[in-house]
Amino acid sequence: KNSYITLNGVCGNAVFQFLKEHPAVDSVVLCLDSDKAGEKACLRLTGELKEAGFCNVRRLRSSLKDWNEDLLQREEENREWELEMNGKGESTCSLQQC
Repeated sequence: KNSYITLNGVCGNAVFQFLKEHPAVDSVVLCLDSDKAGEKACLRLTGELKEAGFCNVRRLRSSLKDWNEDLLQREEENREWELEMNGKGESTCSLQQC
């Protein structure tokens, strides 16, 4: 249902190539870093996409500087929760085991 494209920085070439190859795609969600370069690129890409006729463009922001930091924080929180649950004698399992 969804497609994910890495920009390898802030260049939009990959997005425009994908959209050219998949004309049925009608919306774009930008998930760039929450730093100055990401902010600037998001504004630029949004403008370029709208100029190209893609009106449904929005941004999803990471909580921290970038998405990798968000994932690392989530993993740490999950680890802490598991340690806490194990200390209370409760069993935990991964999603694959349940």
